[in-house]
Amino acid sequence: MRRTLLGAVFGLCAAIVLYASVTDAQEPACRFFKLQVDTVNISKEPRGDSTYIDVLDSGEIVCVTRDQNTDGRDWVFIAHRLAKPAGTQKPVGGWANLKLMQPASAAELAAAQGAAAPAPAATAQIPAQVPAQTPSAKPPAGPEQQVIRFNEPLPFGPVSVAGKSLQQLAAAAAPQFPPVGGLTDAQWKKPCASCHRWTKATLCDVGKTYVKNAASAFRHQHPDGGPMKVAMLEWAKQGCQ
Repeated sequence: MRRTLLGAVFGLCAAIVLYASVTDAQEPACRFFKLQVDTVNISKEPRGDSTYIDVLDSGEIVCVTRDQNTDGRDWVFIAHRLAKPAGTQKPVGGWANLKLMQPASAAELAAAQGAAAPAPAATAQIPAQVPAQTPSAKPPAGPEQQVIRFNEPLPFGPVSVAGKSLQQLAAAAAPQFPPVGGLTDAQWKKPCASCHRWTKATLCDVGKTYVKNAASAFRHQHPDGGPMKVAMLEWAKQGCQ
C-alpha cells in the first residue's frame, strides 16, 4: 500500500512538472521594441477605434509577444514595459501601432534590463511574421504626429470626434458615456454645455492633468470617448494652441 501511494505521489509530481514545462514552452517569447514618438496610445483591441487603456512615453522599451494586421495597420501586443529601476517589468496588456516603434538595440535592451553586457542581437530583430512597412501600405498619421488647434477640425478619431474642433466638442457635443455611475439617461444625455462652460483655458487645464499622469487618466472613460481625451492630451502637450 505504501509503495503504491508513493508511486501515485511521484506520478502526480511528474505530471505537474511536465505541465509547467509545456506551459512555459507555449508562452510567446518577447521581442523588444523602443517607442519612437512622444506618446503611444495603448488600445484594448488591435484597431484604431478601440478603447484606450494606457499611454506610454517615447524611449520606453516594451516586450511584444503578438502581432496582427487590421485595416491596413500592423498592430503588436505589448505584454509589459521595462521600467526603472533597471530590470523592473510593468504589465501593459494592450495593442499599439507598430509604426510608432523600432527594434531596440542590444545596448538599449541591456541598459533597460540592467544587464552587465549587451543582449544578443537576435533579441532586437523584427520577426519574419511582422509585415514590412511599405509606402503603399503606409497608415495615416496618428494624433502624435499632427498639430492640434483649439478651433480647427480634428483629423483623427471616429465620426463623433473627427472633423470637429475641440471648441465645437466642448460647446455642443453630447456625451457618449455617463461622467459618473448611477445617473439616469435624462441626467447625462444632453450637450456638455448645459452643465459646463468650457473655455480654451479651462479645457487646457484638464488636458494638462492628462499629460501629468496619462496612464492613470486613461483608466477611466471620458464622456466623449477615448479619442477626445487623446486629442486634449496631445493639444495640451503642444501648448494648447
